[in-house]
Amino acid sequence: MGRSRNPQNHLKLLMVLVSILACNLDLYAQIPQHTLTVAVLPSQSRLNYRFPYATDQLVHSLANSTQYQVVDSLSLINGRLSSQVLEEAQKMGVHVLFQVSVTLADQRTGSGINAGLGQIKLGKIYDVGLAVSKTTARAEVVLRAFDSQTGRVLTSVNGRGTSVGSNVGLNLDYTKFAGSIDRYQLGMRQYSSTSIGKAIQRAIDSAVNNIRIQTSNYLADDVQDPAAGQLNALIADVDGDVVYLNRGRNAGLEPGMKVAVTAIVKVIRDPATGETLEELTEIVAVLTVESVRNRIAIASRQMPDGTLADVKVGDLVQLVD
Repeated sequence: MGRSRNPQNHLKLLMVLVSILACNLDLYAQIPQHTLTVAVLPSQSRLNYRFPYATDQLVHSLANSTQYQVVDSLSLINGRLSSQVLEEAQKMGVHVLFQVSVTLADQRTGSGINAGLGQIKLGKIYDVGLAVSKTTARAEVVLRAFDSQTGRVLTSVNGRGTSVGSNVGLNLDYTKFAGSIDRYQLGMRQYSSTSIGKAIQRAIDSAVNNIRIQTSNYLADDVQDPAAGQLNALIADVDGDVVYLNRGRNAGLEPGMKVAVTAIVKVIRDPATGETLEELTEIVAVLTVESVRNRIAIASRQMPDGTLADVKVGDLVQLVD
């Protein structure tokens, strides 16, 4: 005997599938088609103590945003955003640098329970206690964004966060002599799960959500499709066996493309005035593009005979067939 089929059940199943597909399409439509490439500078604190995890928390928040692609963290030189730091950021294809400063971090401990667990011997005799308390934490941060080309501050926003939770720890009290006690507290929670850790993370998340950067200044809407001889790029840096070009995906470059490097080999000057009459150029190398980022491309200096191409910063680069 065959099974009875209910057309209404089939209709309901079809409606569910259509609904799921519509939700997925809606989510896809909300994903930005262009993302800024960013890096993070070491965090700062205006307080008397530091928060070494704030940089990692900022990286976490940016990486979980659909607006940014985080490539790395950068170290400051002598605590300053120097030209060397900006140069390194540009090599990495970074558009914007972020830095977070913790301006307020306050954690209050309310009523709790303290229980003695007796004495133990760990080389010395300690009185052991278990402490359980309620904690309330609040934090405030300042998030700044810098242009990777100029170091100019693009924008600065505040972020606030609070967290309420419990804290569990062990107290070890050691009596050295009458009236003097050494006390040690052993926390049982990771930083990210503490009230202060959660408050700072929420403050950073709030700042990241509120910051606004004009992406059109960094991402070209119309990517060029260069023809042979029409690229007009320059070598921006020479580093070991690779060179960095000052054009990238925004100029239509792709990995595997061949580029010719043209150098000035002779300058003819007027003997009376010293004026440059003509510059003689020639192609000194043909390089292969290995990787491409938004505004730079990286090409290998390796020549077919195993030697490195003799090129320098400022040499003209053009696309070849």
